[in-house]
Amino acid sequence: MKCYQSALEVDNSNHDAYVARGAAYANMRRFEAAVGEFRKALAISPTDKNAKKFLETVVEQMKIEKDAGGKDGDWKEKLIAKSVRRKQERDSTHETSDKKQEKMKKRKSNP
Repeated sequence: MKCYQSALEVDNSNHDAYVARGAAYANMRRFEAAVGEFRKALAISPTDKNAKKFLETVVEQMKIEKDAGGKDGDWKEKLIAKSVRRKQERDSTHETSDKKQEKMKKRKSNP
């Protein structure tokens, strides 16, 4: 954390330092602090994809834990279930894309 603070003392508009510090806070499960850092980064650089994604992920994690009612382990099960659903959605989208490409190849080979 000291290195991020030092970087920000040199250049307080260094949005990457805010993102990195936010990620460090998130890894320590200090979600409120992480959200603050990501918001600072986005105030400086509104299009920063990493800050947006990290912010979205941390806010989602906070909601999952809140919904679990603080029961130890419940949030992990919900997060795993959500990850599985996302993978299934990606896989089905990829499968659809593969099928479309296959149809296009057949059309080209059979004019």
